[in-house]
Amino acid sequence: ATLVHVQLADDTQVPAEIVVADRLLDLAVLQLQGEFGELPPVRFRDREQPPIPGEWIMAIGQPFGLGDTVTVGVISGLGRDHGDLGRPADLDPAGIWSFIQTDASINIGNSGGPLVDVQGRVLGITTAVRQDGQGLAFAIPSEMALAFVDEVRTFRRMRHTRLGIQARNDTEITGLPSAVRVTRVDDDGPGDRAGLEVDDLILEIDGKSISRVSEVAYLTQLAGVGAEVELTIRRAGDNRTGVAVIVPEMGD
Repeated sequence: ATLVHVQLADDTQVPAEIVVADRLLDLAVLQLQGEFGELPPVRFRDREQPPIPGEWIMAIGQPFGLGDTVTVGVISGLGRDHGDLGRPADLDPAGIWSFIQTDASINIGNSGGPLVDVQGRVLGITTAVRQDGQGLAFAIPSEMALAFVDEVRTFRRMRHTRLGIQARNDTEITGLPSAVRVTRVDDDGPGDRAGLEVDDLILEIDGKSISRVSEVAYLTQLAGVGAEVELTIRRAGDNRTGVAVIVPEMGD
């Protein structure tokens, strides 16, 4: 978009500037312009209270231009990636995706609207539906939206992270349903400096179990540039080992 207006609760429309838009996160920060009254802010749920499958939620949006539409459903799943959405062409397959799945009715015009819990606290931002099914809608987790806003406030951009590795999902591992297998380690990259090797299995990041490459990318981005992340790996059948990686910005 090159021209944006925001409609307020009293139907007033005000222009807005696109401060930062990021295709890898499908998020943007807008700055309202002009004269308008005080706006009550939304509340985000505490990051220490992650969404739970089965939890009741509501989606608020403008489906087909029907203003202030509220639909109700439950959280159906977590950690969905680009493939789970049916690989939609308008979402970058290289994006940092870990979507919340819900069965709340979401249609064209809902995108960008909040997904809230029963207390009205934002859990996610609705972004996509799966076209070849029913009751399959997806939202960007609010923790990533908050991290994005923090980065834009501080740096006027989103700094993307990297581990300096390539990996693939591996489902043929004794004793594990799935894990992430390292297939390449960039010379003198952050993974190389931390001692990662080809064929290492990444099992956890900062104590959180992972089973897909998309989760590695998402949790690394959520930790942020300059963070130290602890990777729990299995190497050549040995017991679990911790590897600490200092995360640089992509391009560094």
